[in-house]
Amino acid sequence: MLKRLKNVGGFALTAGVGIISAAPAYAALDLTGVTVDTAPVFTLAGIVVGAIAGIWAIKKVIKLANKS
Repeated sequence: MLKRLKNVGGFALTAGVGIISAAPAYAALDLTGVTVDTAPVFTLAGIVVGAIAGIWAIKKVIKLANKS
């Protein structure tokens, strides 16, 4: 089993081997002109939430009718 020897500057030295994760050297991605249309997503979410509320209401009415 490997033992942790030292924690130097946020990098753990394990069994004498330094484990260093280098940051990727990618160019910055320019997203200034990108727009995402979320209207269809919110429309579908509204339909789903409305359907769930409708099912809940119908179940409550049926349960109330069964008690009387």
